[in-house]
Amino acid sequence: QNLDGMLFQQDPPDGGSEGQNIVTRYSIDMYNHWEFDPDLGVYLRFQDNLLLNYGQAEQFVPLLDRLNDKQITAANVVILFAEHSRIQQPPAEIIEINLNGNGKAIAFRDGMAYELIWQHPNADDLLYLAFPDGSLYPFKPGVTWFQVIGISSQNTQPEPGSWRFVYSFP
Repeated sequence: QNLDGMLFQQDPPDGGSEGQNIVTRYSIDMYNHWEFDPDLGVYLRFQDNLLLNYGQAEQFVPLLDRLNDKQITAANVVILFAEHSRIQQPPAEIIEINLNGNGKAIAFRDGMAYELIWQHPNADDLLYLAFPDGSLYPFKPGVTWFQVIGISSQNTQPEPGSWRFVYSFP
């Protein structure tokens, strides 16, 4: 596959801000947490462990690979803000996510966060990330995990190094 548009480098780019913890909440029964492990140089994935019906605090457990019982990790975690359209109403809800064109992205690597733009100009092109000045964003070599949320989703930083994304439709 042609990987034009993707750039990889071991050293993190300059700039950015602290980004050790990432929480993404889609609903009362679908939320996750990534935590940067400086010794391993990767983010560790934790998954929801409780249906939050009555305002309880989120509860996380390590997400394990069933083949080897090791925790899921990623060198890069990328949050993509994309337009969502409802194709079919609940209870058999179908949502279409538009990943054509461009939009806001926040990428995390090496305990740092970078505010970027995702670009996918044509269906046959590779989706890539760029800084606001148009220069390519360098991924850390290794696994990259993309999480897609709605363009009107909330993004807060409850404390330095912690990022929280709460899904909102569309």
